[in-house]
Amino acid sequence: MNKHISIKYKLILIITGTCFVVLSAMGAALLLIDRASIKTAMHDQFVAIAKIIADQSTAALSFEDRDSATETLEAIALESSVVQACIFNETGNLFAVYARPGNPQCDSTVNNVDTYFSSDYLHVYQEILLDSNSIGTVYLEVSLEELQERFYEMLFIIVLLVLVSSIIALFLARYIQRIISRPILDLTAITREISEKGNYNITVNKESND
Repeated sequence: MNKHISIKYKLILIITGTCFVVLSAMGAALLLIDRASIKTAMHDQFVAIAKIIADQSTAALSFEDRDSATETLEAIALESSVVQACIFNETGNLFAVYARPGNPQCDSTVNNVDTYFSSDYLHVYQEILLDSNSIGTVYLEVSLEELQERFYEMLFIIVLLVLVSSIIALFLARYIQRIISRPILDLTAITREISEKGNYNITVNKESND
């Protein structure tokens, strides 16, 4: 099939294809870097919030004041992405809980102490310390819905920019290929004239130093 494509269109395909691949690679890299930086910022933000809650919960745990612990957790309602927040006591049993309407509450016991990302949530665990001794754990479940929305918004913008840039590259390629292919096509026509008609009086005009 490539044998039937003229040099003009091959040049257009090469130039446009190269621009498309380079722009797509740069867009994908930008998308991944943006997502990674936002996840890092989210991690740092909610770990800091969990530490604040942990510091404010030491008295409530020490005196087994569930109402005070619940009030501390309810302050997290200002963070719309937090689905639920829980405080577990020293034995790992649920002590206080805050959950947005329509969302399941925390498990009755805590089985993990490591902060991690799942497909839909950021799970934050923070020890509650009193005199360097662990007396409980704060758990935050943070929705990644806003992160996903930003990802798709960025993806749409990047795809749009790649398509628009590729169209511009296509028009530029059509102009550039004339500069490159015209001397080659002229020389091909002269060669054919000589081979078919034996006309050796044809001269080639020099248009550049190539």
